[in-house]
Amino acid sequence: MPLQVDDRYDANSKTLATYVKLAATSLGVVLSQPLNYHAVRRLIRVTEDEELVADEESEDALGALLVEAAHELSAEEEVGSSVVEVDAAASVAALFDPESRTAKGYKPLCFLAIDVRAPCAGDSSRSGSRPGSGSRSRSGSRSRSGGGGGDDEGGDDEGGAGICAPATVCEWVRDETLGTERWTQQELAKAGAPRFDSSWLLIDVIASRQRGCGVLLALQVYLKATLARKHSGVVALAVTNKGRDMFGKLGFTTHTYRARGQSITLCYALAGSLSLQRVRRRLSFAGDQLLLDSLCWREGHMARTSDKVYPRC
Repeated sequence: MPLQVDDRYDANSKTLATYVKLAATSLGVVLSQPLNYHAVRRLIRVTEDEELVADEESEDALGALLVEAAHELSAEEEVGSSVVEVDAAASVAALFDPESRTAKGYKPLCFLAIDVRAPCAGDSSRSGSRPGSGSRSRSGSRSRSGGGGGDDEGGDDEGGAGICAPATVCEWVRDETLGTERWTQQELAKAGAPRFDSSWLLIDVIASRQRGCGVLLALQVYLKATLARKHSGVVALAVTNKGRDMFGKLGFTTHTYRARGQSITLCYALAGSLSLQRVRRRLSFAGDQLLLDSLCWREGHMARTSDKVYPRC
């Protein structure tokens, strides 16, 4: 039966976590545990031209899959009279560069959505690299998470890399390459935003090839901030219409401003503030309004578990 959402569920983050897992199952994807700096740095390397490539000395096929997906999912979007780019490869290169002196201090994480229905592309014949694709822009025009929030609502039925959506995340820090240097405490106060510090998780880039996956990754980051209880919330700088639309519909507070000749939207959500009803509406698609209609679930039978939802199959 479909999940019936009411007021009991909205304030329960564990129920939201269960809902996200069930939604991922319905879409045929697996949300991996986030990979920390050390887990990713052994899989990749960054060339002198700042190009992201898989580490040839690593025997783990995940490196090739990650690099290939980061390059293939980098995309451009026209916003008004300008073109912005979602460069997932540049984000991975910047936050996980083994030779960087600062990346480790940002405590970056990489979240992955893996399409279990797609052919795996981890064979040795694919290097995962694309000349020039991983070059990092220092001008700040590199798109932030906002680009990636964009899901391909039509889906992607073609075979390809098992990774259908990566997300790069780090602790909040004012940094020019992350596009956050503008946000002093005074500027945040003017925008009516909270005082961001290292307890906030910053989504740098989300890129998705399959409908719903970008939303699920954003929610996974939010749940990490909420369930860990050591984080204040999640913040992102959206530069594409898809990203702004995704964060806004999920219930993030937004503040739009102009910088470097383009429109950027500051999006943030306090831990525990998102509504399950809004999440459910955002994960509904045309012709597929009840995303979880075919999944089995039950409510808790005991008084202390009556507000929880458990999968049955």
